[in-house]
Amino acid sequence: MSDKTVHKFVVGSIVCAAILDGISEGTLDLLFANVPLEIVTPVLARDNLRREDSFVYPNTCLLVSTGGHRLLVDTGFGDIEPGCGKLLSGLQELGVEPKDIDIVVLSHAHGDHISGNTDAEGRIVFPNADWVMAKDEWNFWTVPENLAHLPPIYTDIARRQLPPIAKRLTLVDRETELVPGVFAVPLPGHTPGHMVVAVRSDGRELLYTADAMLHPLHVEHPEWCALEWADFDWEGVTRSRRQIYARAVAEDALVLAFHFHPFPSLGYIRQAGDGWRWETAQDQV
Repeated sequence: MSDKTVHKFVVGSIVCAAILDGISEGTLDLLFANVPLEIVTPVLARDNLRREDSFVYPNTCLLVSTGGHRLLVDTGFGDIEPGCGKLLSGLQELGVEPKDIDIVVLSHAHGDHISGNTDAEGRIVFPNADWVMAKDEWNFWTVPENLAHLPPIYTDIARRQLPPIAKRLTLVDRETELVPGVFAVPLPGHTPGHMVVAVRSDGRELLYTADAMLHPLHVEHPEWCALEWADFDWEGVTRSRRQIYARAVAEDALVLAFHFHPFPSLGYIRQAGDGWRWETAQDQV
């Protein structure tokens, strides 16, 4: 993985930037938890991988500058995990200060997407921003009974990072145009109110897919899912992936997949027979 931490690109006339919040590490067995060993093993072997292998992956946030607005999609892992928390330095490299952000969109409430909401003293990092989240997502993560079966790192972060933004929060329950050319698009499954963000301008579209898929093999195999504390609803995840893949192909959309290696996590969903495959956008890397 290169040392590059920001990458500017355009979608029609809208200027965007991928920002590397940091690098994390996991194991492949987490990602393919519902797949029998005899099915997943030969596919991994094709790519010289084993189910027990570890892998590193980026956490890539998105800045959208429309001319009239600056939107930030997701706030990263903050200082929760070593090697992360670089979002603010990435913004600074682009000449953007936290006070310049006027809308923060949270794709969902997993810790690697919301831990930059507040600083170590609990103060909101983006003081002039309005916040956007799916209604179903907020309703899930703010009800204590829903959190009882989840890992403490998820629940502790949600309890710390969500209440401070409550008075500035707009909840959406359908595809909603946030500012001209930028849309919040419900895509539940990974979490109850998971959303993607679509940027449309001059006949071009970018889809920021957040955690709709966590690994390129999820494009080829949309029915392969992560452990249930990561992919909450396996049937919902599969259904939503098929939906967003079909849209990406139909629109020839550029896709920013939050965790896809290499940074800046940009590529395309291509039709492959009756299914799909991931193609890294080489000219964007």
